Amino acid sequence: MHKVEHTSVKGFDWIINDTAQEEIAQLVQKHEVSEVLARLLISRNVGIDQVEQFLNPTLRKSLPDPFHLLDMEKAAEIISNAIINQEKIVIFGDYDVDGATSSALLKRFFSMLKVDASIYIPDRIGEGYGPSIDAFSYLKEQGTDLIITVDCGTAAFDAIEFGIANELKIIVVDHHLSGDKLPPAHALVNPNRSDETSEYGYLAAVGVAFLVAVAVISTLRKKGFFDINEEPNLLNLLDIVAIGTICDVVPLEELNRAFVIQGLKILNKRKNTGVAAFCKLLNLENELTTYHLGYVIGPRINAGGRVGESSLGARLLSTENPEEALEIAQKLEIYNSERKAIEFNVFEQALVQAKQQSLDDALVMVAGENWHPGVVGIVAGRLKEIMHKPVAVLSLNDENGKASCRSVPGVDFGSAIVAAKEDGILVSGGGHKMAAGFTILVKNLPRLKSFLHNRFIKELSQLTNKHNRYFDAYISTNGVNLSLAKQIEQIGPFGSSNPEPKFILKNVYIAKNNIFAESHISCFIGCAESRNLVNLLKANAFRAIDTELGQVLLDQRTSLDLVGYIRINRWKGRETPEFIIEDIITPFPEL
Repeated sequence: MHKVEHTSVKGFDWIINDTAQEEIAQLVQKHEVSEVLARLLISRNVGIDQVEQFLNPTLRKSLPDPFHLLDMEKAAEIISNAIINQEKIVIFGDYDVDGATSSALLKRFFSMLKVDASIYIPDRIGEGYGPSIDAFSYLKEQGTDLIITVDCGTAAFDAIEFGIANELKIIVVDHHLSGDKLPPAHALVNPNRSDETSEYGYLAAVGVAFLVAVAVISTLRKKGFFDINEEPNLLNLLDIVAIGTICDVVPLEELNRAFVIQGLKILNKRKNTGVAAFCKLLNLENELTTYHLGYVIGPRINAGGRVGESSLGARLLSTENPEEALEIAQKLEIYNSERKAIEFNVFEQALVQAKQQSLDDALVMVAGENWHPGVVGIVAGRLKEIMHKPVAVLSLNDENGKASCRSVPGVDFGSAIVAAKEDGILVSGGGHKMAAGFTILVKNLPRLKSFLHNRFIKELSQLTNKHNRYFDAYISTNGVNLSLAKQIEQIGPFGSSNPEPKFILKNVYIAKNNIFAESHISCFIGCAESRNLVNLLKANAFRAIDTELGQVLLDQRTSLDLVGYIRINRWKGRETPEFIIEDIITPFPEL
């Protein structure tokens, strides 16, 4: 039975995860792991017989037969014949990281087979999301035989009908939720199509694209293609799969864990010319981790699609030319700086609106005239973390509004948008559980907000108290060491469905603090009882300036309980443990 342990600066009730001592002892005995690691595994519902596969996931054990997916056999047959017959192939991708990685993966895959496929990424502002009649008309004029859409296409009825009528072969490779009606593509490979029974709906589009590549290799093998051609090693594409999987924030479970863990091994060999260019430009000399994918490389790949040239991310990850890669990386770095400035202005306006909305609303919906559509998704994500509700951020232009949406665990935004579209409220829209997008006539906004509120309030009512947050264990500053940090890393990578372990550091005092990069706070902390100035622990609180949490840290209170994560700081070959502060427990007793 959970019980509330602490209330915090951020207003959360911090509750310790229940873990039976009996189960811990059994796991320690059978697998010879530490008690801390056993506790973390059990709290993540890893069964005693699943431990080995969880800690050491391999593609050999995790990868399903790709042909279990509907239309996969059709897709593999069409693509294989196009390769053999040297048809002109175009990969049509979305402009976000998942679209860029999916496009780059297939481009590199075709290159391995000596096929010169091309990539088409629509411009976010000029063309909008996904396939269009104009784009398909242009590609037909260019002599295209086969179009493979990636991370888009499931809702592109008009464009696909046009393409089929004009004798284009069209394959959709996607992961977004569909309605009951499906587009008339020659093949629709999507684990989230309405008539699909696959258990792999948690894959990012890049993961689905990888399964397509596996199926094509199998089909070509049966056709005797590799009797005279070299068979490529698809494992070399896993670095791209890892980037897309992490950046699309899909659940890091089962196959996705294997993709990311194995992909990081490939990534750190720096074989991808585009990744190597980023590492050179940004002086990333240490081992790359999921942090670098999600917060360093990913946002820069995304920057071209948000505020610059939509094709840059896919071009960067698919080029073999080091000079071209470095030139693209430099452009993306400039666009990323522009994106940050635009995002700051939109976020400030959106936050004011969000805080003015009723606490009883089941979602936050904010809108602004001509807000840059390239940053509304990021702003929605930041607002979600502050408001702890599903969020929709709209850019208004005349009579229309285009939105990006982000959700909270337990609330399915994607299916709600599909339902609203089928109800006639939206012009277009789609997505998945945690993220969605839509286009709407401004006059329909009140109707949409009412529709979403009524739907979400039911879903939220089925959740446990929204103020509850869970942590894994208490620990002292003296108990945080490199050995413990490495044990914690063993259950990574962390993300959706595999949260990073949280700890409460008891009775801490701040020996020293300082502000860095204008908005972050770093501290050296120790045990308040001993006040030993030796072996102090480094701690960081990001974006803490101008927050209540930051004020408490800068006041140098003498006894605090800190909530956060234990990580390894790797710098110039040296490894040290550090603590990332997420929250502070109240009240604060004075010594």
